[in-house]
Amino acid sequence: MSPLVAMSPLVAMSPLVAMRLHDGGTFEDQVIHGGTLPGATFVMQPAPPDQTGTRSVRLHWYAGPPFTSDLLQPAATRAGGETPPLLEAGGANNLDAAAARIAARVRAGGESTRTVLIAHGLAVPAVLRAAGMLGTDALAGVVLSNGPITRLDPVTAGWARVAGLIPALPSALFTRWLASSAGLRRAVANPYVMDRDTVAAICAPAFATAAHRKAVSTYLRSLIQLPRFAPPGVPTLLAWGDDDPLYPLAEADAADVLLGGGHVQPIPGGRFVHPDERPWALADAVTAFSAAAVAARATGAG
Repeated sequence: MSPLVAMSPLVAMSPLVAMRLHDGGTFEDQVIHGGTLPGATFVMQPAPPDQTGTRSVRLHWYAGPPFTSDLLQPAATRAGGETPPLLEAGGANNLDAAAARIAARVRAGGESTRTVLIAHGLAVPAVLRAAGMLGTDALAGVVLSNGPITRLDPVTAGWARVAGLIPALPSALFTRWLASSAGLRRAVANPYVMDRDTVAAICAPAFATAAHRKAVSTYLRSLIQLPRFAPPGVPTLLAWGDDDPLYPLAEADAADVLLGGGHVQPIPGGRFVHPDERPWALADAVTAFSAAAVAARATGAG
C-alpha cells in the first residue's frame, strides 16, 4: 500500500489532509533530521479508505538545463514523487515539445489522480506551457521556483544566442566551466557545495553526448523569444530563493500577478540553486502546498 503523508496542523480546513506518494518515498529523514516548517507534523500511516471524494496526488519534478532532474532528487525523496527528464536526447526538444511530453505524462496518470507540477529554473516555461495544455481537472497545482516567467536571465540569454555551437563543444568543457568561480559557485550561498563532483552529478548527464547537447541547444533557442504565458488556472505557488541575483524575489512578486494570483513563499537565503543547498525548504513548501490544494478541492467538491 502506498505510504501516506498526513499533515496537521498546516491545513486547518481538514482534520486530516492526505497525499499518496506514488514512488514509495518516505518522510523518515524529516523525523530524524528535522527542518520542518513551523508547526508541521508528518506522520507515516497506511492510506485509509477515501472518505472525502478527493483523488490521489502525483508530484512531478522538473529541472531545466544545465541541470538534470538529479538536482531535485533530494527534495523529491523527502516529499515524494517522480523526477522525469525535461529533455530527451534524439527527440524533439523545443519549448512546445517539452511541454507536450509533460502534459502527456500527466494524462498517463489516468483520471484517478491529479498532479502537482514542480519546476525549477529553465523548466519553468515548459511547465507553464504544459499547464495551459491541461484541463484543471488533471492538475492539483503548479509550483514554480527561480526561473524565467517574463524574461531570461543574462547568462542564459547569452548561451541561447550561441546555442547552435553547443552540440560541437566537448562535454568536459561544460562541467569545468559550471564548477568554476564563473559558473554555479555564484548561484549558491556557499560556493564550496558546488565542487566538481557535485556539478558532474547534477549537470554532466545533460551534456554527455552530442545528442544530449543538441537537445539543450534546441531548447535554449526556443526560449529566446519567451512567450507570454496564460495563467495555469490552478493553485500556484512560487517557492523562490530570496537571494537570487538571476531571478530576484521581486520578479516572483510581479509574476504572481501576471499568473492570475497565487502565493509567493520565499526560501530564506536561497540563491538560484537553492534545491541543492536547501532541499528540505523546497520539499516542505511543496508538501504543504499540495496538501492545501487537495483540501481545497475536497472542500469545493463538498
